[in-house]
Formats: sequence, structure tokens, C-alpha cells
Amino acid sequence: ATNSIDSSLRYFNDAISIWNDASDSSGSNIETYNEVRFAESYIGRARAYYKKYTETNNPEFLEAGSRDIKMILERMEQVISKLDKESKLLLFEQLKPSYNLAIQISYEQNRLSEKNDYLQEVFNYMERSKSAVLLASVRNLNALKSSDVPANIMQLEKQLNEEINGLRQLLADEKQKQYPAIDKISFFETKLLSLLLEHDSLVDNLEENYPKYYALKYDRSTIQLPLLIEKIGDDEAIIEYEIADSAIYIYAITKNGITIRDTRIDTIFWNSLNYLLTVKDVDISEFRKSEIRQFYEYSNILWKQLIEPVCHFVKEKKLIIIPDGVLGYLPFEILARTTEHPEELTFKSMPYLLYEFPVSYSYSSTLKYNPYFAKKAVNNHELIAFAPDYGQDNENASQTRNLIFENLPNSKQEVISIEEMWGGKLFLGNDATKSNFIKKAGNYNVIHLAMHAMINDSVPMFSKLVFSETKKDTSTSFLSTYEIYDLVLNASMVTLSACNTGTGILRSGEGIMSLARGFIYAGVPSIVMTLWEVQDKSGSDIMTRYYRNLTRGDAKDVALQKAKLEFLKDSPDYSTHPFYWSAYIVTGDTQPIKNSKLPFIYSFGALGILILTTLILWLIIRHKKRSGKTI
Repeated sequence: ATNSIDSSLRYFNDAISIWNDASDSSGSNIETYNEVRFAESYIGRARAYYKKYTETNNPEFLEAGSRDIKMILERMEQVISKLDKESKLLLFEQLKPSYNLAIQISYEQNRLSEKNDYLQEVFNYMERSKSAVLLASVRNLNALKSSDVPANIMQLEKQLNEEINGLRQLLADEKQKQYPAIDKISFFETKLLSLLLEHDSLVDNLEENYPKYYALKYDRSTIQLPLLIEKIGDDEAIIEYEIADSAIYIYAITKNGITIRDTRIDTIFWNSLNYLLTVKDVDISEFRKSEIRQFYEYSNILWKQLIEPVCHFVKEKKLIIIPDGVLGYLPFEILARTTEHPEELTFKSMPYLLYEFPVSYSYSSTLKYNPYFAKKAVNNHELIAFAPDYGQDNENASQTRNLIFENLPNSKQEVISIEEMWGGKLFLGNDATKSNFIKKAGNYNVIHLAMHAMINDSVPMFSKLVFSETKKDTSTSFLSTYEIYDLVLNASMVTLSACNTGTGILRSGEGIMSLARGFIYAGVPSIVMTLWEVQDKSGSDIMTRYYRNLTRGDAKDVALQKAKLEFLKDSPDYSTHPFYWSAYIVTGDTQPIKNSKLPFIYSFGALGILILTTLILWLIIRHKKRSGKTI
């Protein structure tokens, strides 16, 4: 094995020498393709150095591997920053194993150090390996808003993006037709190329003439640990995960400090995870009682590997989970703690993580605390909610008749119940149109959408929310993800009470390409979404309970935890399977929502209690006076 590693090191040294000789005088290669080939040599040598370290325990090899991987990842990130979104996604997918290697090396360096000197470095690599393209997009928008770029140039950039996305949709629609028109495709492609060149020219101008914009846009730093510890609440704990070849790295952060653990994973882990991810496909009518024990065993295995290593450290905290890879499909609330009598368990009595911890999720710590989400416009409207009609009895339906969408019978009552508690504006049935949403949504603090969603795994930007369509409304009923990107929203929370809004295709290095990402790009700091197709009745029940808890002043993660616990308590055993209640998750900011209607309600209630108390006291005094007694 040693001879093999030494041969690898010689090979990569020779390759690096060749590439360095082939570089221009600035030391950088011209084409991205060459940069990737160049990077492969350094990554290969870093991997060989790490293997050499594991054989010899010589820290010099660890340091050599660290230098190589650090340099090449920084260089590749610089290359990627200049590419379009799809090229960025492709290159980050290729680099994901390299980030894992960097985490392995820095984790080992930290283990060898006496004072945890490499904690920030491990954290940096974990953060840089997640949702980097989404973070870059958010940073670009923040740069436009925070710098001295004139309003007319910002408007031009927005307009070009809208035209580019619109043309991409037209081009995709034409290509999907049974008999696509070649002349239309040629026209769309030519026009698209022209707009892309115009947009590139505009960006070059911005970067050259507005240095603050350039600095903010291309800032590739991650949030520093002291600042992160300052920002998280006393009652919060961040748990960030990174899946490597045969281990999961778990990074836990609270106000009181930091701990990092690694846990070995094997086929038992993957089998358990795959089983829990099939929760969404369960057929309750065929469910056997013996499967409760099987569910517990798989769930407990994941508890032991994902939660137990840091459980003592995060005890009695609200958890902020930052998953990696396929863990993004998992609702952590269904993981089960070890119990002495598993044979006695039901789905209602299962010792879920839900019973111990409120849980929220985030794409990364750096994204969660990005200043882009802190600057919300002030508006006086509270809540806007949409619940469309899809049935064939809808005489106005036109485009949607080619697709079958079942009505959601509980969605109307869901939004009516929420409005009664919260106040606001409802758009029901034929009024729940895309055009009404686009016109009105930007003026509201809370947006609630109880509707169907269509997930496009081939082209995630074309995933859609499905509104009502009427003959009076000339627009389509479909709101695509790319259109959400162009919206100007001032909401502090969007609830996507629709099917599969938090799921989609997994892109390595970026995460799940869900429809919800569009609302993050649009500046919404908090999103409630679903990981699979929810059951209409149970979903409406949980959402109504969730908003009721919000009106009582609960934080969003606590409100959702309570809603699920209340649902479990009040439901019959057959509807307490996790399929019914665990699909809803909250991502991003979890602070309580201020509602101008609520203080009035509470003040009115408090006044009523005061009047009642005064009346009772007066009656007692009057009674005692009549009987000749004093108080």
C-alpha cells in the first residue's frame, strides 16, 4: 500500500509540474476545462498525502495535504464565481468529494491540536460545501441593494433577468412539443443569446464601476464562529452535518461552546435511512402492527448515529438542523430515543425527538444569518392566503383541464380558520389566481398558500405552484420557481401548505432543489414547507393548530412542535403514523411573528378579565357589608 501511495504522489507531482509549465505568466490557465484538470492533480495529491498520513501518523503529510486542498478549493471557487448558475452547480457537484477530504484533514488536525485550533477551518469547509449557488445568488441581490448602484441600473438588471427566464420557459415549452417548430426554437435561442450577452455586459459594468457591489457579490467568506455564537439564542443549538465516504461529521454550536464529533456509517445506517425515507409512501390500509417495532428499530439506529453523539451538549435547546445530502429529505423529529420496552410502543407513544426538541432547518449558517433577510420593508397588511379550486365543476377552468388536479376539500376551511385567528385577506376558489398573487403578495407580512405543486426534477426552475385559472384572467394558473425568483416580497414568513414544496432533485454540493428555494431568493427569511404529498385533512388540522400557537406568541419552531404534539394527542392511533404529521417543517428564521391584530385581542381579553375580577370583588364586599362583616 505504501508503494502505491508513493507512486501516486510521484504521478501527481509530475502532473502538477506539467500544468505549472503550461500556465501563462500570471500562473492561471485560460479555460475552465484546464482549471478543472489542473485542480484534479492537486486534489489527487492532497488525497495521497492524507492516505500517507493514515499509514505513518506523520503530521507533516497531513499539513501538506491541507495546503494543497486549501489552495485548490479557493482557486476553484474563484473560477466558479464567474460562471452561470448551471455551470456552478455542475462544478460544485464535482468538488463535493474534495470538500469532504478537506473536512477530514482539518478534523484530524483539530483532533491532534491541544486547543481546538482548527474548529473554524472545519466549520468553513462544512459551510462552503452547502448551497453555495443559492448563497451566491443571495449575495448578488444583497450587493445590489446594499451598494451605491443606481435604481435604474438595478431595474434594468431585474428586467433582463425576467426576459431571460421567460425566453428559457418558451424555449423549453417549444422543445417539449410533439412537433416543435424549428424556426421558433432558432429565434428563441438567438434572442436568448443576445440577452445573455447584454446581461454579461451589464454585470461587467457593475463590477468595474461599483467596487462595493463587487466586494459584496464576490465575498466567499463564511460566517465566523464568534459572530455565529453571538447571533444564536441562549435556548438554541445548531447541529450541522457532513456526510463523507464512511463517516458523518457532526458540528454542534451553542452559546456555551462548540463540539464536533464523527460517527462511522455503514450499510446498516443507509438501510435505516432508506427505510425512514419511505414514510411518505406508506399504505396505511396494509400496515401491520409488527411494522411499528421495525420502524422503531430503524429510527433508533439513526438517533444513535445522528443525535446521541451530541445529545448531552444540546439538551433542552431548540435545534437548528443543517442537513447534508440525502439527510435533507429526513424529518429529524421522527428519530426515536432508546427505550426499555419497544414491544409496547405505538406510533403515538414512540419516544420521538419531537417530544424533546423544537426543530427548525436551514441550508447553511452563513445563509441563515445573511443580512439580505434582515432588511424587510414595512407594511401594514398582515396575512394573505390563497386556496384555489381545481374541480371539473369549475366552469372557468381552461388550461388546467388537460391536467388532473383533485380539489383539496379542507384547504378553504384551513385558510378561513387561519384568517379568523389572524386577520388579513383571503382569495378563495376562482379568486385564488396567479395574477392576484403577483399583484398583492408583496404587501403582506405572512403569505399562506394552500394548493397543489408540480415538481420538475429535470428542470427545477420550472417546478410550479398551481393557482386557479379563470376566463377573466388571461395569465396561466402556474407560478414557476423562476418567476418566484423575480418577485419582490416583504413577507417575514411564507407557508407552502402544498404537496412536496420542500422536496425535489438532490444536487450534490447544493442540496435539494426545492420550489421553496425561490422564496428564499425572493428574500423571505422563514418558510414552512412539506417534504412529501400531505394528507389533506391532517395537513389542514396541523396548519390551523400551528397558526393558533403563533397567535399565542410562540416562536415558529415551538408553534409547529406543539401543533404536531396536539395532533398526536387528539388523533386516533391509525392516523398517528409519521406520514400524517411529520411532513411539515420550518426553515430559516424562527422568531415569533408580530401581528397588529393580536395585541388588540389580548388587550381586549385582559380588559374583560379585569372587569370581571372587579365585579366579583365588588359583589364580595357588598355581601360582607350586608352581613355586618368587614374584609
